[in-house]
Amino acid sequence: MQGVLVIDPVAKRIARIDGNLFKEVAFGWGILGHLDKGGHFLVEQRDVGNGSWQVSRMSLAFTGKILLFKSLAIKSDETFSDFHEVPNNTSFAQGVEMLKAENTKLAQNTTAEVTPQARSH
Repeated sequence: MQGVLVIDPVAKRIARIDGNLFKEVAFGWGILGHLDKGGHFLVEQRDVGNGSWQVSRMSLAFTGKILLFKSLAIKSDETFSDFHEVPNNTSFAQGVEMLKAENTKLAQNTTAEVTPQARSH
């Protein structure tokens, strides 16, 4: 892989990795699989408060083969934002409930796509 690595000089943390596969990468001499030349990998992270660093963007684009015959295609582009600190004593179950409430709130704020209704004659 070749690319760019950006370090935050103050925090001494990796802020960005952006790389491309410049040649095919084989696993188990190619028998287990390989990734094709030209794949792309991008990960960005940032300080989300109180010195806590989290991934803020991840983009992957790879093709290849698994066990010589099965095609592999990975295409993902994710952006993470709106980080919130929760109290230290938050239980797993409480965390799940907080995520469900946030998901409900997001669903209510999203405008549903309007589809024309079929007319009866």
